[in-house]
This record gives sequence, structure tokens and C-alpha cells, in this order.
Amino acid sequence: MINFIAETSQFIPIEKLGLPLKQTRQFRRVNDAFVESLTEELLKEPCGSYGCLFVVAKDIEKKETFNLAKKDAYEYEVLGGTHLMLATK
Repeated sequence: MINFIAETSQFIPIEKLGLPLKQTRQFRRVNDAFVESLTEELLKEPCGSYGCLFVVAKDIEKKETFNLAKKDAYEYEVLGGTHLMLATK
């Protein structure tokens, strides 16, 4: 079961996002050619419609200890949307 911390999407600073240390936590492996094509697309159409990222906050063991007001202070692992995250960096 997925536990969401907010009912709406949240914007997280790109520098706070990274790949999981364990590849098994990613939804799929990184395809470098796909990252390159996404990077080109982002440069051509920066205001385009892109999918959201699915992340987990590092060092947070329980949902109740996450403080949404301090979301920009946490570091995150990107589980889904890794290609888009890498293309934006």
C-alpha cells in the first residue's frame, strides 16, 4: 500500500533528488539513450507536460515523522521517473 503525505503534488528542488542506492528500488533501470532524448525534449519544450516523480524521503522511517512544511530540507530517492529526473539535472 502506498502512503501519500499530501493530497496534491509537491514541488521538490531538483538538487534534493537522486537515484536510490539500491537499483532494486527503482521501477526500471536507467536507459541512457532515453535520458538523452528526454533532455533534448526538455530543452525544446521546457513547459511541456511531463509525468510526476515518485519519491521516498531518505532517513524517514514512518509517515508520521515527515514534516511537509520542511519538505525542501529532506533528500529524496526517485523510485519512478528516474529518466525525467536525470534529464532535468
